[in-house]
Amino acid sequence: MKKILVVDDEPLNINILVDLLKGEYKMMAAKNGLQALKAARSSNKPDLILLDIMMPEMDGYEVCAALKEDPETRDIPIMFVSAMNETSDETKGFDLGAVDYITKPISPTILQARVHTHLALTQQASELREAHTLIKQQQQRMQDELNVARDIQLSMVPKEFPKFDAIEVFARLEPAREIGGDLYDCFMIDDESLCLCVGDVSGKGAPAALFMAMAKTLIKSYASSD
Repeated sequence: MKKILVVDDEPLNINILVDLLKGEYKMMAAKNGLQALKAARSSNKPDLILLDIMMPEMDGYEVCAALKEDPETRDIPIMFVSAMNETSDETKGFDLGAVDYITKPISPTILQARVHTHLALTQQASELREAHTLIKQQQQRMQDELNVARDIQLSMVPKEFPKFDAIEVFARLEPAREIGGDLYDCFMIDDESLCLCVGDVSGKGAPAALFMAMAKTLIKSYASSD
């Protein structure tokens, strides 16, 4: 069950909001800004905060600013519920990071609908973040595996070459992607015969690399007998 924190210095206002929402959500309450910050930073943090503005010592704007500056609480959606109905008041609330601003006296149906909407949006955002993290982990795993495959492929082509008095032989393979179908080889067939081969399998990626490995093996196998 989703948890909602109601922050207001008037017990009557807290009771009204709690009574409207308690059938669907687990309700929490704080009578001042310091209590609100403590509740939001606890291990039992709320999923949404309904925040009054006009409170002694620490007003709602200050509470909102403090929550948005804290990495542990900045993703908790905040809805201002206030009797302050000037456009400038509402604008300031949104500028501080609130997701909504409702003026008193409240409409029960509007409050319930907006609470439901913002909790649903928060849930979707959380699921998207989790999916993104999973995708990044899978991408990293695939990249690690491709890097291993690239190292294996590069280990299959020679890095030391036959030496002759009259000529020097050298080759280097730099795949455009992690792995591909390019190949070369250089080896002595017999005491007087040198085999040089260079090839490019169509395509990229693992299929081309596997075909390259098979082709290279067959070439070397057949070169000495045919």
